[in-house]
Amino acid sequence: MEIDINTIIAKNFEDNMNYFEVHHPKVFQKLTEFEVAIDKGYHTQQYTLSYKNSSFDVYEENSESTLYQGKEMEYAQCAAQSINFNVDEDTFETFHKHSISDSDLDIITKIEPFSHAMYGHAPIMNYAQNISKKEISLKKIEKFIFFGTGLGTHISTINSKILSKSYLIIEDNLELFRLSAMTTNYKNLSQNAQLFFSVFDERDEFLLVAEQFLNYKPYFNHYIKFFHMLNHENHKKEQFHLATLLQSHLSFFYNDLLNQVLQPLEYISKNYKMLKKGGSLSTNNLKNKPFLLLAAGPSLQKNIHWLKQNHHKFFIVAVSVTLPYLESENIHVDIITQLDAQQIAMRYFEQIKDINYFKDSICLFSDRTHPEVINLFQKEQVFMFENGTNYTKNSLKPTAPCVGSISYQLLLLLQVDTLYLLGLDLSIYMSTGQTHSSFHEHKKLQVQKASNDLSILKFKESLLEVEGNLSKKVLTTPHFFTSIYTINNSTRLFKGDTEIYNLSDGAMLQDVPAASNISIKESSPNISQLTSALNKNIQENFTKEEILTLKKKLAIYKLYKDNISQIASTNYVSHQLYLDDISKLYERISTYETTSSELNNVLNTYLRYVMSYIFNFFNTNEYLSSNISHFNILLSSHLIEIIDFYTQTVQESLKHEESK
Repeated sequence: MEIDINTIIAKNFEDNMNYFEVHHPKVFQKLTEFEVAIDKGYHTQQYTLSYKNSSFDVYEENSESTLYQGKEMEYAQCAAQSINFNVDEDTFETFHKHSISDSDLDIITKIEPFSHAMYGHAPIMNYAQNISKKEISLKKIEKFIFFGTGLGTHISTINSKILSKSYLIIEDNLELFRLSAMTTNYKNLSQNAQLFFSVFDERDEFLLVAEQFLNYKPYFNHYIKFFHMLNHENHKKEQFHLATLLQSHLSFFYNDLLNQVLQPLEYISKNYKMLKKGGSLSTNNLKNKPFLLLAAGPSLQKNIHWLKQNHHKFFIVAVSVTLPYLESENIHVDIITQLDAQQIAMRYFEQIKDINYFKDSICLFSDRTHPEVINLFQKEQVFMFENGTNYTKNSLKPTAPCVGSISYQLLLLLQVDTLYLLGLDLSIYMSTGQTHSSFHEHKKLQVQKASNDLSILKFKESLLEVEGNLSKKVLTTPHFFTSIYTINNSTRLFKGDTEIYNLSDGAMLQDVPAASNISIKESSPNISQLTSALNKNIQENFTKEEILTLKKKLAIYKLYKDNISQIASTNYVSHQLYLDDISKLYERISTYETTSSELNNVLNTYLRYVMSYIFNFFNTNEYLSSNISHFNILLSSHLIEIIDFYTQTVQESLKHEESK
């Protein structure tokens, strides 16, 4: 029976469009709009699909050349043959690559619980490293990336070889992807694998898709293999490397998170003022005076002469690290912001010559702020916001990775009328290597040539080019890029009627125009009006409803502990049964309906870091039943230790609340 190739093309395209419409609506929208553009003559096709000698090809009108030179199936077979199970070729590493020696383990296990980032990771990592083979080869490729689709034939042949559980499919050319939808049935591919598509995406769009791919069954992320078509540009590989660097569990360790999410309970029990949603600094009394946010970037010091002449024309909002410098320059601060929860944050406050210089300042502090910092100020000065916790129902809960970006978000949430930014550079001055003003501890980056091997996770060596605010292009770091991304998102979500201007020399911020040589009129509002506005929207203790919610959470955590104890007592004869049980536990914790539940975030962060080492061990080594048992004991005992530490502290807090 003769095959009607046109029928096959039409069927593939219809199946794919129906599948995209339901499961990947952004892809569907792009393809639909492209079809309309062709039909209406808005776009002239550059590529034509051809079929000759039982083979598809792509004819490019401009170059009068074909993509496969009539050897589409040969290419697909060669592509499949090129895929190996080695971790040394075409592989992304998405973990911190360091060893834990026996002496390291001995030191870490003897210190105070949860005082070291590796406290709960070291026993598992050390055990896995000691019994693992030196030559690493994967038994299965669980996650795979295609950089470039072509007509998609190689996607099918590679899938037949590796049968991965999830694929990230990337194509920057929308017209080429449209042709692949005629020749490759993505709907059929999705029957046995989870598909993620990045089609004709800008960087921010792509990073969102990459994040979704990394968040799907992340315990399979340890090594991620890929295939890169030569006709597809390299920049998406660079951007995926960035996405791996931005994974939060690699930057914010579970032990810090555990200690920090318990700190707010102390402040709430002492009736500190918690800012509620809906507060506003846009009252009639405050409308005429703009706010100026000062961060620690190099442009703060560069513009100090202008600032000394004009600071009294603004409400000055300063991140805490700038306080010693502003004190030395005799610049009054109306609002101080603080995010860092660690005791080490005190080093900047200790540099202040006279803390009374800030006795009239308002303190907008994270509820994780270390008590030594809080105790420097009068209780009446301090207004707190929740950061990564959900203890109070209606509190203000900004979320951002650094104090500059969270201060920006706070001011938008508080609906200030006009906001200027200075020192929020979020970039590197390449002539000096400066990332911050000279008073900052980490004021200079030792700029090194970044590794050309994008597969290896090297956070501090990576530099990224972004649009500049007062110059065409600037270089930034992954840490800064996260803040830029967060600020842009905050602008999109919370800007409202606020007018915003950027005086900084560094990275451009979306929808925030650059400004220089500005002229600000004199105005009279004072800090008491700010304090009055904030005091109208505060909460100073737990409500009965919040106490009940906290008790319900404790009941959920008891169920987690029971589940973990059951896993711990199981004698697993198959590693797959064990991995299935701990992956189910992870999914249960990570999809808990209260996504901002405090202990869930801690457990999720811990598991996401350590599980990939366990899963990788069984995917790269032969094993004994004793190996399964040992991993089970190490993981289960530490999970229970985390839960007990958290719940005991919460129970003590609840007793205190109920005794009031």
